[in-house]
Amino acid sequence: MMKPCNCLIALLLATIITSSCSKRILEAVQVHKLHDEYFILRNNGRHANKTLIMGMLRMPDHNRGRYLISGDTVYFVNKKKRNTFLLNGYGIIDNSDRKFYYRPHDSLQHEEYTIQTLLERQ
Repeated sequence: MMKPCNCLIALLLATIITSSCSKRILEAVQVHKLHDEYFILRNNGRHANKTLIMGMLRMPDHNRGRYLISGDTVYFVNKKKRNTFLLNGYGIIDNSDRKFYYRPHDSLQHEEYTIQTLLERQ
């Protein structure tokens, strides 16, 4: 059994670890019958796709990397060399309909996500 002091230290460490994560500037969701797919853009220039099965099981990220924003367009890139990037796909943020359209580089179809959270990038 843990002592109260050890429990307090563990709680403080867990709070510090979870608060060090970069803020989300865009969170969009695509709802399916058995799972939800989340598309997240963070303030530090990283993005991730997350899958939540039946509202409780989170699968490992299946698409992660860097992004660049220009107006309402988001470019997803991989760094190849020092200042050389390779385009992986792009996305368009539609503020009026609260939609995010994502098109991978090797696909002719786009994926449509509903925006839940949209903050201005600082």
